[in-house]
Amino acid sequence: MTLSVEVNAQIDCNCTFSDSVVVSELMDSEQYDSVLNVIEKLHANPNVICISRYYGYKGRVAFQKREYDSSLVLYKQERDLILSYCDSSKIVSNLINNAESRYRQSKLDEAISEMLLALSLAERYNDTSNIIVSYSFLSLLFNKLLQTEKALHYCRLLLPYIEQMEYSGEKADLYNKLSSRYLHAFQDTKNQKYFDTCQDYTLKAHATALEFKDRYVLVRTYNKLQGIEYYKKNYKKALIYLDSAKRICQPGVDDEILYTINGDIGHIYLELAQYTVTKSYADSCLYYARKIGSYGGVMNAYALMYQCGSRSKDYKMALDALGKYYEIKDSVETIDKTKAVNELEEKYNRAKNERTIHELNQEKEISNLKIKYLTGGILSAILIIVAIFMYYRQEILKKKNEYLEVEQRLNRARLNPHLFFNSLTAIQGHALREKDIASVATYLSKQAKIMRITLESTYKELVSIEDEVDFLKQYLDTQMLLYKDRFDYEISIDEDIDISDMALPSMILQPFIENSIEHGFSDIDYKGKIVVSFKLNEQGLEVVVGDNGKGFAGKSNDAKFPSRATQIIKDRLFLLNQQYKSKAFYKLGSSDDAQGTVVVIQLPMIYVNESTDNR
Repeated sequence: MTLSVEVNAQIDCNCTFSDSVVVSELMDSEQYDSVLNVIEKLHANPNVICISRYYGYKGRVAFQKREYDSSLVLYKQERDLILSYCDSSKIVSNLINNAESRYRQSKLDEAISEMLLALSLAERYNDTSNIIVSYSFLSLLFNKLLQTEKALHYCRLLLPYIEQMEYSGEKADLYNKLSSRYLHAFQDTKNQKYFDTCQDYTLKAHATALEFKDRYVLVRTYNKLQGIEYYKKNYKKALIYLDSAKRICQPGVDDEILYTINGDIGHIYLELAQYTVTKSYADSCLYYARKIGSYGGVMNAYALMYQCGSRSKDYKMALDALGKYYEIKDSVETIDKTKAVNELEEKYNRAKNERTIHELNQEKEISNLKIKYLTGGILSAILIIVAIFMYYRQEILKKKNEYLEVEQRLNRARLNPHLFFNSLTAIQGHALREKDIASVATYLSKQAKIMRITLESTYKELVSIEDEVDFLKQYLDTQMLLYKDRFDYEISIDEDIDISDMALPSMILQPFIENSIEHGFSDIDYKGKIVVSFKLNEQGLEVVVGDNGKGFAGKSNDAKFPSRATQIIKDRLFLLNQQYKSKAFYKLGSSDDAQGTVVVIQLPMIYVNESTDNR
């Protein structure tokens, strides 16, 4: 439902504008050019009140067209004009509209700051309508930030206002919003009482919407009812509710809920293992997310595609979707960095506006208040803003750390197909040479064990040296069977190292060893040897992988080692350094006798108990 921009309806002015109803009808039918034509008479009027109304309407048009940056500029012009004629009570709706635009840009901390200021003014002037809007909107914003208790605090404040209202479409909508908040609370906490409360409010909202034939609320309550059935695992019933919602939706009007509906249908078919249908609805979800200009929605659509590809073993789809996901994430982070440059100026302007509002009210309502109380109020407001900012900044940093862990898993997953392909190719070559079905079956059985260990390692950021050595022995023993008499190997570990407690990135050594077998020992007329050693030095853990193969043979180090594996290992070490504030690296070189290759990997001292993946 749209927020009103009639911020000046009770202000006396000499303009003759009386087309508010016409403007509302044109806005509802998305005839935005006609709206701009109708309100032009406001801009032509020299009265500052009329001009402020013009910018308010124009800002709403920009918002409806999803031009959120433009809407914020126009709302600021409206606010400046409102402040100039000394009526701060009329600025509440402007603040709410600002908050909604910032919310649509995923700037949740800024939206909360605007809404808290709007609420304080609405309560000061006993503006019941905007108090209700503020409570509802704040509960939504804190839900989005996973601040469950704060979200429910505003829900509890909102409930008495809803219960005092007569039955209407607005009451149905508010019950529906309450049910959404409690559903999110259940999702975050798994507390059954929140689920029961969500179900109760959903049924109240649905019954009221049916009575008043409110299509807007009906669509959303159908969607909520399916969410309840989804968590009960009644997938068929959930699909029936979603179908009912989709049938009464109007494309162009209900694009935001159509994004949600298509995503929900996709998730249900994902649970039913109907992956072709899942992909189709994920595409529709992506279409509507782009149409409504939601960064978060686009990321959610790609996340659904990634899950679909992973479960259906369509790894190309999964990797493509993850790539697109991180493209969007990186774009949002770039926007955040740009915003940080202007952060101090925005804080200053916000504090300045609050001070202006406070001073205006001092002149009109509390002229006998001493200036020292005013100064104290301003400082308190600034401190509150800074405290809120610092709190949410910490939350954002936590999220970024989670993204780093996901990127680590993605890089490890990218190594797996490469390892499997090379191993199966080697087995295929052995089968063609030896034509021994029994030995091929033995090799496949061993390879299956290695694949299982490798896939499990995808979900572990770190493994103990003991587990890594066990994996390497399994891998090397299998390779020795495939390449008879081509090479031997030796693994040595310093006595000072506790192999069960000290950790390193999983599968960080395997690409180097594979390279020695595949390239270093090809076309040599003597038996190869691989030596792996684990040592401690002043920088931490040093791992050396050496072979007596044919060496670089005039090629550069990077030319010998596959470029994709090189980049993946560099990325993994970079992310490791980011996470542990370390200086991990690796370097390639020739052995002292100029025969063979030596890889030195320097890692930080990390212990198994420090790994978040091994808790």
